[in-house]
Amino acid sequence: MTRILSRNRVPTEPGAVQVRLGAVFGRLVLRGVAWVLYQGLVLFDRLTSRAGQQAEYHSDVLAARVAGGEAARGMLAALLLPGSVDTAIHRIRAEERGRPQIGRARSRRTEDAPAPPAQDLLWERVRVHLASVPATERERLLRLSARDRSAVDGSHPPTHLRIALAARAGDEDAAVTVTAAESASITAELAPHRARIAAELLAG
Repeated sequence: MTRILSRNRVPTEPGAVQVRLGAVFGRLVLRGVAWVLYQGLVLFDRLTSRAGQQAEYHSDVLAARVAGGEAARGMLAALLLPGSVDTAIHRIRAEERGRPQIGRARSRRTEDAPAPPAQDLLWERVRVHLASVPATERERLLRLSARDRSAVDGSHPPTHLRIALAARAGDEDAAVTVTAAESASITAELAPHRARIAAELLAG
């Protein structure tokens, strides 16, 4: 029995141990290098995030100068209403799709489903829904934003601070105005993009 086991034992190569030790050492070195690089990335992100937020504040000030204080504050206040926008879009989407049906009736409903509404109708419905949000709800959302320090994303300052900055800017008149013809030209240029986004929103 001992002879059989000794016969089946695979001989160890002379350099196998050194190769294994080298592989382990290499993994440790690479992990150390990866950790150092990651810490450097975190530090760089922290150093640049503050500068990025200062740039966002500056852009809000410029927006108030270009479009006027009231328009800038309205734009920033709209950032507090993503839930209301989602509610409006889901409601319109449900109206367009109708109630779900069973079996063949469902398949017929899918084939005969009406085309999505015009993009202008979608945006108008969203606009009307947002205009219906009462002032008390807007004030509640503003207090909630201040409590949670919520922002559009990690690169933007808290929304309530941006609104406060725009409020301090006052009611300056818009430095840039457009004529009716220029407004119509801008609307026509944006129309394909509005239609594409509307279709994506309705498709879910």
